[in-house]
Amino acid sequence: MTITYLIGNGFDIGLGLKTGYPDFINWYLSRPPQSPETAWLRSEILAKQEQWSDAEMAFGALKFSEHGAKVLDVYNTSFDSFTMAFHDYLVDENKRFNIPRSERRKVAETFLKHALRLHEFMALGSANYFVDQVGNPLTVNFITFNYTDTLEQILDFHRGDTNEYSVEYATGRTCKVVVRAVCHVHGTL
Repeated sequence: MTITYLIGNGFDIGLGLKTGYPDFINWYLSRPPQSPETAWLRSEILAKQEQWSDAEMAFGALKFSEHGAKVLDVYNTSFDSFTMAFHDYLVDENKRFNIPRSERRKVAETFLKHALRLHEFMALGSANYFVDQVGNPLTVNFITFNYTDTLEQILDFHRGDTNEYSVEYATGRTCKVVVRAVCHVHGTL
């Protein structure tokens, strides 16, 4: 059997990282503008700063009438500055999460034990059926929308690796679990 989990930003936030848009945008606005061309973006974002779409709308609000022939230069400079700031911010946040190598295997097994407890939420007959049908090994895929490597740190492997674990179910049976490499939808840092 194969189980695929979709991981979003709530995962990193739950680990204590400040990876939400309000966290980033407050940090971004607290820094001085990189150039005069980026000042307009800051004023647009300050007007409304609740969601990622607000930043996207700010880029869409760039007007030829206000910037003339330099409109593309202003857009490109602002976009590059904004995306580099976002990258730098996430790199710093990612560094805040660090599981000591000596503890990673134990953390991974605990994480997987809880992630694979689906049968515990079923009636006993269904749970036994589920455990019987899972098969051995159970293959687990993780698809993440996060840029960070927190999931890889927890699972103690590097991009491209496959790890094998042994997970004991509440029914007393042990199952071999094969975790495939984490797929990052938006890329990595």
